[in-house]
Amino acid sequence: MKKTFKKMILFSGFLYAGLYGRPQDSMKAYLPKEWYPSNPGLPSKLQELDQEAAQTYPASVKEIRAIIAPHAALMYSGVVAAGCFRLLDPKKVRRVILLAPSHSLPFRGIILPPYSSYRLPHGVLPVEATLIHDLKQKSELFMMLSSKEDPHYKDHSIEMQLLFIQKYVPKAKIVPLIVGSFNDSASLKIVASILKKYIDEQTIVVVSSDFTHYGPRFNNVPFQNDEYTSAKIRLLDNTVLQALFKSSLPTFFEALTHSEANICGKNPLALLIALFQEGAFPGAVPHLIGYETSGSKGKDTENSVSYVGIVFGKQGTSLTGYEKKSFDTLIAHDDFDMLSMPLMSPNMEHAYKDWIQQKSSY
Repeated sequence: MKKTFKKMILFSGFLYAGLYGRPQDSMKAYLPKEWYPSNPGLPSKLQELDQEAAQTYPASVKEIRAIIAPHAALMYSGVVAAGCFRLLDPKKVRRVILLAPSHSLPFRGIILPPYSSYRLPHGVLPVEATLIHDLKQKSELFMMLSSKEDPHYKDHSIEMQLLFIQKYVPKAKIVPLIVGSFNDSASLKIVASILKKYIDEQTIVVVSSDFTHYGPRFNNVPFQNDEYTSAKIRLLDNTVLQALFKSSLPTFFEALTHSEANICGKNPLALLIALFQEGAFPGAVPHLIGYETSGSKGKDTENSVSYVGIVFGKQGTSLTGYEKKSFDTLIAHDDFDMLSMPLMSPNMEHAYKDWIQQKSSY
């Protein structure tokens, strides 16, 4: 009986290690087919999304330093995400620092990955283990969890981004970080200042975040569901985006507090703002790549999740395809109200001011 009991304990230990890994283990992709197709259909699906993104969200942005991309199933947000990642230069990017939220565990600080690589259906992405080790030594704000509660094993916010990272920058090493909340802005500043040291011209930062979650499924129904719902949701998204573009943490937190946007990636987004404040991305400006909602993709008319794609890169001389389309909508209505306003980017604001000046000079 004692031998049997010992064997059960030993087996349980092996089972736990197989499911939840040790620091040197490879993490195996686990999301079901509802999120993305397995091999051999995945590469062709990603290529299909690339072609659709090229047509729907054309853009040309140089020297990209950071990305905000959604993390829903490919059928919902895949085109918006592809529209961002396809602009990367695979010859230049050698490191991707991925800032992702946890949908299952509230915590403070940063949870480091307990695995040395991530095994996707069509290949393996190596984790930059030395960098992970360095982060753990630099501050208690960077931690590892040794339990099954570790969101690295259960959160889709990382795996959905890795599909695109592997396709568009296959030679890059990844630094997947799950970002929690912080007690104060000083802690956020400490984390940003540490990460900044690892952000060079061969590094990009990817923030994994969806935007407004509306509907009873998310316990967030700030207004009645009617023919104006999509416009009101866009207004919520716009409110948070304008605060984000100001690169001001107080402004961003105030927008989150006073709006009903309910954004899952608010913590990674706050860290991105802190990185900008630390000067991690000199000269980079936001370019709005795409915008969609789940309501336009599926049959669920009561709930909606917003998907926003943004890249931060060199200031260009032209608008992205999405910005140009939204700008044309803006100038076509002299008497537009807040509900009819499209998502605005700094590039669009500059173009609109120039248009107003030219119009007034006629």
